[in-house]
Amino acid sequence: MSIVADLAWRYTLRLALVLAISVGLGMPLGFVFAVQRTLDLDAYPGAPDRSMAVIELVPGDLDRVRADFGPDAFTAMPWTLPVRHGDRESAVTAMVTATPESEGFLTEETQIASVPVAGEAWIDISADLAYALGVEPGETVSAGLPVESAAELTVRSVHAARFDGYPWVAQMPLTQAQRFEPEENLQTILVAPFSPEDVDDRLKAPFYLERLQAGGYPDPEPAESFAHVHARQAELSLAGLELVLGTAILAAAAGLAILIREAWIFAQAMLPTLRLVADLGMSPRRLARQALLLGVVGAAVGVVVGALFGLLPYTFGVLGPGLPPTLGPVWAGAAVGLVALAAVVIVLTWRLVGRRA
Repeated sequence: MSIVADLAWRYTLRLALVLAISVGLGMPLGFVFAVQRTLDLDAYPGAPDRSMAVIELVPGDLDRVRADFGPDAFTAMPWTLPVRHGDRESAVTAMVTATPESEGFLTEETQIASVPVAGEAWIDISADLAYALGVEPGETVSAGLPVESAAELTVRSVHAARFDGYPWVAQMPLTQAQRFEPEENLQTILVAPFSPEDVDDRLKAPFYLERLQAGGYPDPEPAESFAHVHARQAELSLAGLELVLGTAILAAAAGLAILIREAWIFAQAMLPTLRLVADLGMSPRRLARQALLLGVVGAAVGVVVGALFGLLPYTFGVLGPGLPPTLGPVWAGAAVGLVALAAVVIVLTWRLVGRRA
């Protein structure tokens, strides 16, 4: 019986270890393009009633925009704002202005991590920017030029979101954003809680037409709904749906092949020993059930450990700036499905090898 127990533990440990390594490598690779696609698209479905339009503004115009489009409207300025943390420096390519009444673009639905910050000296940033700066919520960054007079802002939250294709997104209160307004006309993206037609009608006011003409744009561009922006970004995203599904299927197929091989090795090693026990006049049935149960448990432990370790490449930014919140349940569901699949494969392989023997 000690021989049976020793073999069971030895091959159970091998089974768990091999599955932990294969799942720990396969799951992050299978999700790598899904993460990129989610970063590109995740911020839009949560606000289907919003629309975007390109406008021109000069310093001091934000109050007029809020008066015309309501407190829930906000702007995103596609221009370069230097941001530093320690010896790292990056540039914000889309600066969103949040108001007390509006969440802005970086909302709770895309939030990866956050800390409470008192006052208005805060900044929300995209996961791409957080990875570039090596910064976490609660840490301080300096924004703007010159360095001597840069604003010191505390990172309030990190979000899995990109704005209209811009990866390095920052969001800050109106009081902070006004410090970085340029001294000349600036092309700005307006986001308002209205239909595209309604936004277009409001932008026909002489005030906005004059701003556009001063910036060299004779006619306003039609506004886009967030649903349309979502569809456009889905086409432009480098992580196409076919690529997402293809890598996931390849990773799953490779994992299944490894699982079947290890289940076969486990059964081939255990069943001859159990037959030897039967030849010696002992009842192998109870030992067989225990060995099979041990194999199923070992496989489940290996899958769970591998799924947990598979998160590390995203935690440390090796394969992406972070695992988006909406993919968390998908990751957990995939791990549960792998546990169930492993149990089925172990049992079926055990029976098949037993019949052939």
